[in-house]
Amino acid sequence: MPELFQERTMNKLLFIICITVAIDATGIGIVFPISPKLLQDMNVSGDIPLYVGLWASICALMQFVFSPILGALIDKIGHLPVLLFTNA
Repeated sequence: MPELFQERTMNKLLFIICITVAIDATGIGIVFPISPKLLQDMNVSGDIPLYVGLWASICALMQFVFSPILGALIDKIGHLPVLLFTNA
């Protein structure tokens, strides 16, 4: 019985992780394609592709910097609290 409980718990955690990744990918997929038009509508002067590229680079840099920190937190306090906090 404990093995079945662990399998169900792991399936729930895997489901939560997959939903989190899907929400993240959906948000990026919605925002990035329309960001040049949004910048034009806001009358941003300068090179709009440069701003979009910088924005994408900063997002990737933040993931690179904070992934080890979140990994350490997951090891210390568990997956679910960290995922709920990062989604909030």
